[in-house]
Amino acid sequence: LTGTGASGASIASVTGSGTTRTVTANVGTATASLGLSLVNSTGLADDNGVSLGRLPFDTGEVTSIAPRVVSIRRVGSATPTENIINWTVTFNESVTGVTADMFTLVGPSLGTATITGVGRSGATRTVTANLGTASGSGGLSMISGSGVVDADGQQIGGLPFNTGESFSIPPVVVSIVRVGSSPSSSPTISWTVTFSSAMTGGS
Repeated sequence: LTGTGASGASIASVTGSGTTRTVTANVGTATASLGLSLVNSTGLADDNGVSLGRLPFDTGEVTSIAPRVVSIRRVGSATPTENIINWTVTFNESVTGVTADMFTLVGPSLGTATITGVGRSGATRTVTANLGTASGSGGLSMISGSGVVDADGQQIGGLPFNTGESFSIPPVVVSIVRVGSSPSSSPTISWTVTFSSAMTGGS
């Protein structure tokens, strides 16, 4: 494999017979451009046993590689105990134009959770979310990338990226509210304790 930034790519398979072969590569973390050269004839011969000649063949078509998300990894525990949670978003190359509204939190009970910021630059970003009173489990997705480009002006591809690491929010106390007025002359006083999700026990 040849091209600018081809070091992150690898040959995955070679299939076919007769006069054609299909060579498939895993792009991996390759950037910019990727091409294919045939550099040796080991094991390649015609029906008469004559090995392939005129190598290397370096004039194969080159493909430009668009920037893309490589991974979204949670920073810290899968069960955060604080309201703030961070992810590290890694791209295959340095990009610009990444903003908070390009990300969303995905989960059945995350209505109060919000993306609050995107930090860092280059090929990584730190995305921060405030969980608010959200409950249950979820994850972070990058759903759009309008204006996100690499150094050559190529637009990001491969979105949405929905395979980021997930998290589970431990249930928390949302509020403890007094029942009745204060001061109270009653021999008993009650409070209503509200949790972020349905609980068992505690009686």
